[in-house]
Amino acid sequence: VGVDRVAEDIIIGALRRRYDETGEPVTLVSEEVGLLHVGGPGGHVVIAAPIDGSLNAARGAPLFATSIAVADDRTVGGVRYALVFDHGPNEEFTAERGVGAWLDGVCLEPPERPDRLRMLAVEGASAARIAAAALTLVGEVGRLRSLGSMSLSMCWIAAGRMDALLGLGEVRAVDVAAAQLVLREAGCWVGLPE
Repeated sequence: VGVDRVAEDIIIGALRRRYDETGEPVTLVSEEVGLLHVGGPGGHVVIAAPIDGSLNAARGAPLFATSIAVADDRTVGGVRYALVFDHGPNEEFTAERGVGAWLDGVCLEPPERPDRLRMLAVEGASAARIAAAALTLVGEVGRLRSLGSMSLSMCWIAAGRMDALLGLGEVRAVDVAAAQLVLREAGCWVGLPE
């Protein structure tokens, strides 16, 4: 059993205990199980990437996160609460729609807008995709960084550790649902083309 499945089982167990205590149903949209109704359809929607950066986790690299969003519906725009837990340094990024974003309980202020992209996070960064994008980046970007975790790359922008993110591959909603709210609430711009 992979680390993704173990982490997802922990989330499912927590949702089932919550249902047993409150009687409120919840719908889980997750990487491994897909769609799961706990206590029947209805209630809030939990969008989860139990382990975002699972290849890093499997190899012992400390660049992976657990990403959990609570939404009013099954859309990224419906996300009301967000948690991205960075397992490497044990940092917790949280956000509440319309209220703010925090790193370990400290409010994230809008990062300073750089005059030049000094550090660009790149995800979906296969060699072929990097090669195809490289010529357009020359002269525009100082350094490229690929963490191997979409949610961490996004949260690191909110914390001012990166200037921007370029996604070169397909993006899954489970990987970005929580992090996009952290970014928005920290005053950053998020573009998720269809």
